[in-house]
Amino acid sequence: MRAAQTLVLLATLVVSTAACHGMRFQVSHSAATAPVEDRKTFLFWSLYPTQVVQVNQICPDGVSQIVEETRFSDVMLALVTLGIYTPRTSWYYCRIPPAPPTASPDTGGTP
Repeated sequence: MRAAQTLVLLATLVVSTAACHGMRFQVSHSAATAPVEDRKTFLFWSLYPTQVVQVNQICPDGVSQIVEETRFSDVMLALVTLGIYTPRTSWYYCRIPPAPPTASPDTGGTP
């Protein structure tokens, strides 16, 4: 019985300390498209990224906002692997490209 209580207490402690966090970068206030979701993996408690993100490949017309979040499921995966594998989720809101300029009607050369 004592071992079961200890296990429940330990599990409660682990789950209660597994907090989620997020970061938001507002790059511009221009209109944005639907977000593009990207899952990234990090090694050793997020100290070593496993990939480099080229934002200009994701959003050729520029980025409006970037949101990065560590979800509860990401924290649980990090706990199971003892911090060796730690995933994160990012969303990229791309700028809507500007409309092409419309041609002005020809005035016929008269002032």
